[in-house]
Amino acid sequence: MARPADSTRLALSSFLLFCLAVWTAVSGRLVAAQYPYPGAAASTTPPPYYYYPPPPPPASASYYYYAPPPPPNPFAEQLMAELQAEPEFQRFYEALNMSRSIDMVKGLVNSGVTLFAPVNGAFDALGAVYTECMLKRPGMDDLLPLIVRFHVATGNFVNAQLMTMSSVQSFLGLPIPLTHAAAGGLVLDGQATVTGPDVKIAVNATVHTIDTVMVPYTARRILELLCYNAPPSSPEEANQVAMWRMTGGG
Repeated sequence: MARPADSTRLALSSFLLFCLAVWTAVSGRLVAAQYPYPGAAASTTPPPYYYYPPPPPPASASYYYYAPPPPPNPFAEQLMAELQAEPEFQRFYEALNMSRSIDMVKGLVNSGVTLFAPVNGAFDALGAVYTECMLKRPGMDDLLPLIVRFHVATGNFVNAQLMTMSSVQSFLGLPIPLTHAAAGGLVLDGQATVTGPDVKIAVNATVHTIDTVMVPYTARRILELLCYNAPPSSPEEANQVAMWRMTGGG
């Protein structure tokens, strides 16, 4: 006959063996659900959805490739050669060159360009303002391009077309107003008169002679302050002039 202590020990052992069997069965099902054996039926539960952003596209080969410059436009080269060879346009060609605008004009020949070329006398009329201030004084490198590029219009327009227009767009980005005089002449921006219409007609380019160097309104006050030594009209202008002189412009 078993003793009470042995019966208690036997019951406890049986309970522990039952718990171990239950745990083994449950854990086995969990593992089987995660790692089904070969040939098992596919699960109908959809897997969780994860978003992985696509990798960045590879760097384009053209990013590292520097294309050679296009061949020079023969018509643009011819136009510049003719301007340089024309005695009456020597000062205008000089201004194009010193303002770093020749390549810009050559590029515009591809789509069409109109040049309003002041004669030599127009530059001579500026006197020391042009020869000493805009050309030789340090710090004036940005003023001359403003003036020169106001004489270059985008688009090829002969005089007959200009007589039907109220303005043309300059390469500077400012419009050039056109006024039609009673005698049939053409005045540009109220400053210059066309004295030689269509003096040169080339492929995609036309040159008109004018009698005055035009100064766009964006450069007029700068010209007055820095070349004509006009007194500043405000403390802000005085500070601008002082800063300009400190940086080598005066």
